[in-house]
Amino acid sequence: MKKRITHTLLLVCGGVLLLWGGLDLWNWATTGQELLAAYGEVEAIVQLVGDTLLSALVKLFAGAGCAAGGLWGLRREKPGKAR
Repeated sequence: MKKRITHTLLLVCGGVLLLWGGLDLWNWATTGQELLAAYGEVEAIVQLVGDTLLSALVKLFAGAGCAAGGLWGLRREKPGKAR
């Protein structure tokens, strides 16, 4: 039973990370591109926009890994199956 709860929490955390990374990616695609168009010559803005993209990708990959691990664990551990 504890493993099932752990896998469920892993799946939920993966979902939260995927949403958070998706929001960062959306912000990069909209606001970041507008900032680059207006202030593309300012190095701090270029670095900020690049860091937002990197942060989004890391969150998306981590979220996908957590969600996949949670799903794999839940499929492997069937409800009512005693070990």
